[in-house]
Amino acid sequence: MKQFVILLTCLILSCTSNTDKETKTLIVNSFKTPCTGVAPMSCLQVKESPEDSQWTNFYNQIEGFDYEPGFLYTIEVSVENIPEDQIVADASSLKYTLINVINKVLDKRLSINDIWVLETIEGKPVTKTFERLPYLEVLLSSNKYLGNDGCNNFNGNLEVIEEELIVFGSHVSAEIACSNQELSFKFVENLRKANKYKTEKGILTLFKGSNVLLTFKKTD
Repeated sequence: MKQFVILLTCLILSCTSNTDKETKTLIVNSFKTPCTGVAPMSCLQVKESPEDSQWTNFYNQIEGFDYEPGFLYTIEVSVENIPEDQIVADASSLKYTLINVINKVLDKRLSINDIWVLETIEGKPVTKTFERLPYLEVLLSSNKYLGNDGCNNFNGNLEVIEEELIVFGSHVSAEIACSNQELSFKFVENLRKANKYKTEKGILTLFKGSNVLLTFKKTD
């Protein structure tokens, strides 16, 4: 009888434990981003499906996960509820543990993460047409872009940034008039039209479909 009670107790505890755990698949971004938990820190960014357009800051640790920047990961993790009496102050009530690294690939998007100086608009060189050459800086860690259109500084959010796809969201800009205002407008107009990009040998090309809109040269 005593052995039966012990066995029954073990089965109950086992069932309780299993209901407190679940398995999830996470996609982990190739870089961390500044975030604020109890204090300022750097967070992993994750999403649960390739179709998700937005990354979510991940404030927990993943036990057993040896993260290396520059790579996109698909991982399988177990998620366990921590009993209330074992939760450390200000810590999460969930414990994440790595089960398996399903995939690890070099993030090709990082090739655009730089400062680029404008060379052509719709195939026409711009070197002698601007008093100040426009430039574009892409900041993947914050999902933003910024630069100067030849007249005014601007900054905005990236709506889409994938291996070959890019969409520049609306941006804010100063409105100081200058002699080459028309070309500045044309530069910004083409930037907003772009939906594809390619980087090769220090050159960034922005396209709409197969049409070349803008080309840039990487700064030293």
